[in-house]
Amino acid sequence: MRKLCIMITHKFPYNQDESFIENEITYLANAFDTIVILAAYATEKDVQTRSLPSNVVVHRLGYSSLGIWRKVGLSFKGMLNADKLIWNEVHKKPEIGWKANCLYMYGTVLALVARATSQLHKSIDISSFDNCVVYSYWFLEHAFIANRLAAQYKNQILMYIVSRAHRYDVYANRRKYRAFPFRDLVLSHIDAVIPCSQDGTNHLTQTHPLYADKFHTAYLGTTDYGINIQKESDKFILVSCSNIVEVKRVHLIAEALLLLVNQGFDNFLWICIGDGTLLSRLMAQVSENLSLNAHIEFMGRISNSQVLDFYKQKHVDLFVNVSESEGLPVSIMEAQSFGIPCYATDVGGTSEIVNNTVGRLLPENLDAIQLAEYLKEFMSLNVEVQEEYRHRARMNWLERFDAQKNFQDWAIQLADYFK
Repeated sequence: MRKLCIMITHKFPYNQDESFIENEITYLANAFDTIVILAAYATEKDVQTRSLPSNVVVHRLGYSSLGIWRKVGLSFKGMLNADKLIWNEVHKKPEIGWKANCLYMYGTVLALVARATSQLHKSIDISSFDNCVVYSYWFLEHAFIANRLAAQYKNQILMYIVSRAHRYDVYANRRKYRAFPFRDLVLSHIDAVIPCSQDGTNHLTQTHPLYADKFHTAYLGTTDYGINIQKESDKFILVSCSNIVEVKRVHLIAEALLLLVNQGFDNFLWICIGDGTLLSRLMAQVSENLSLNAHIEFMGRISNSQVLDFYKQKHVDLFVNVSESEGLPVSIMEAQSFGIPCYATDVGGTSEIVNNTVGRLLPENLDAIQLAEYLKEFMSLNVEVQEEYRHRARMNWLERFDAQKNFQDWAIQLADYFK
């Protein structure tokens, strides 16, 4: 039985986007005869940065430019092709911005489905396969594209439509209009939605109870690259790895560490990995405090492979995440895989990977004073106790977040749906 998987990503395998798919794609390629990746927003300007198995075909669907007239054109496309269900969604909220966004999104979906159909006709003969899984990596317009694309081939081949769901695409409270356009329409046609945390599954079940039987949790995972190296000095090394944006609240780490320095508790180094819109503000905040400046190293944005190499080569005592919203952080999985204890705020699905035996689950509404005390507490532990945390962190990852097990099980589940 010949099996096809059409996978819709945002930009993977181009640029540095969606690095966590790197862990999954090999297992999918082993489970399917052919995989076609449709990178919805990748353009000819984007550079492929990840190597792929030989049975994976990739197509870019994105426009080379999205100027105002292109956006207006896509909005008109949405308007001219809208049926009653689409208009119902447009009129769901009174705000003009919501209505414009719905029409633009629908026009974009139609345009990208047309591009995808053209690319598929050129690269594969879908009728030569016995079945097809259309797999959206995001529960946003990507899943809408998956629905529309599958509808075009449902009379030719058995189709199964599935979407993963993470954080930004699950919790509507952080969105401008506190809602996702076309969510009920997508849910009515999709076969399954797979949140990466039980918290996400619970949330979707509560907000969309009519479709509760379609929500099933499946953890992501990371690859085993061994154990973080042994401590080389008495200096305490803590690491954060995230985008430097408002929701991540990385400034709290800087503020907490400044408090520790002012208390004379200064035998540490914070290595800050990542960049974003607030990086320059954070660096300015640090540079204003000369006593803190010597204790921080900004690495900026580096590739996922460079992050993993860093963990292989540099001892890390503690990983810190103080985000105010999460799905289930892959960055924590990566740290735990090396046996690095993790301190993280109790948001989203974080409590499913962090607890007080592998680090500490921090209060959601954490402030810098509290964080400073929590960090000082762990820094003050003797080496033997810290080693126990490291061992438990590694075991937690092995038991629950090992990519080899999680992605192999996931790939087999997808490929065997039609058995």
